[in-house]
Amino acid sequence: MKVDELIKFAKGKKDYDFSQRIKLRYMPYAEKCVLVKNAVEVTSYITVNGKKLYKRNTAGMLFYFTMKMIEYYTDLEYEKDNVVIVYDALMESGLMEKLMQEIPESEIKILRGMLDMERDDIEANTRTLVSYIETKSDAFEMAFDKLSEALMSPEIQAKIAKKD
Repeated sequence: MKVDELIKFAKGKKDYDFSQRIKLRYMPYAEKCVLVKNAVEVTSYITVNGKKLYKRNTAGMLFYFTMKMIEYYTDLEYEKDNVVIVYDALMESGLMEKLMQEIPESEIKILRGMLDMERDDIEANTRTLVSYIETKSDAFEMAFDKLSEALMSPEIQAKIAKKD
């Protein structure tokens, strides 16, 4: 069913059974992982001067997460080009809350937890001093190796020997 049709249809009905719009009660773990990785990728990175940078965007993630829950767990159809309009229409009509209440709470909790863990992992792996040093250590090691090689060259050794 299209979102705009549901909004019109359910508008005057207080006893509408929103559970009939739910097509999925459990998402397999592998699919959850893909959803979470995509959510973080789409909402947490920007490109500056051709370089991909991590920038946490909690509001963007909430929006993306909410619409993906509607997409995956319900039978509702909407144009992806108008996703913000669809979100606003569902929120304004009060249907978003009713739909989200029909999605199993355990599924929502697991996915939110996975989102938090994914972001925490990225931040720990890319934004800490330890991760910076680990990333740069190969470059430092290569530079020191080149310096050591240069210092051990016969020409440099001869110059060192002359100074003694």
